[in-house]
Amino acid sequence: MSKTIKLTNHGKKVYDFQVTIRDWTRDSIGTKIYAEQGTMPNSNANWIRVNETIVRILPGQDLQMTIQMEIPAGNVGDFTSNSMFFLTQINAERQQTNHPSIGIQINYEFGVQIFHNPVGAKKGEVIFKNLSYLENKETGKRQIRVDFENNGHLHKSGQIRFEMTNTENGRDYKLNELAFAIMPLGKQYQLIDIPKELEAGKFHLVALLDAGAGYELNIAEKKIDVGF
Repeated sequence: MSKTIKLTNHGKKVYDFQVTIRDWTRDSIGTKIYAEQGTMPNSNANWIRVNETIVRILPGQDLQMTIQMEIPAGNVGDFTSNSMFFLTQINAERQQTNHPSIGIQINYEFGVQIFHNPVGAKKGEVIFKNLSYLENKETGKRQIRVDFENNGHLHKSGQIRFEMTNTENGRDYKLNELAFAIMPLGKQYQLIDIPKELEAGKFHLVALLDAGAGYELNIAEKKIDVGF
């Protein structure tokens, strides 16, 4: 199978890029961790083929690049496999500053996530494992911690929404949405700050986890005492 990506140079400079393929996974807070090609358990990096290792894009040029995946015959497992296609600029120029001994060099890098989902992969769900309130009087921070896990064999992404109701005066608050992406059988936790203007008191906290179409909305609730 193959996919085509389009690169467009809207500038007036020539850009040269190095093409590389790397492995990646996510840690307990969802941050990507990279590794050499073909070294991680769920890697498909060695299936990827590209015709170019160096790409030059001229000013005003549209360039089509084809990424091919050669899926091995036979059993490829029942988990999502993944890798990352990178274009890293190799001809960056030193930018002048007002100080003769200081210069800035800006290198552009673009990455494309590549997934393969086997037909027999267990779909599963993303579910809450814990919901808690944290506060630190020394730093003045009040936070919600949410722990969740992906019990399926597919990579998933979505949003978590938070609603808080003051049970003493009935006021409702919505916190910022939290975007997430999680690996197969992954476990994560995320922290979200409670706004400083939100008053202290007793609250009913509701968290709603939405992994997109085809997945059930997961809901967690908790009674919390917000300080300060």
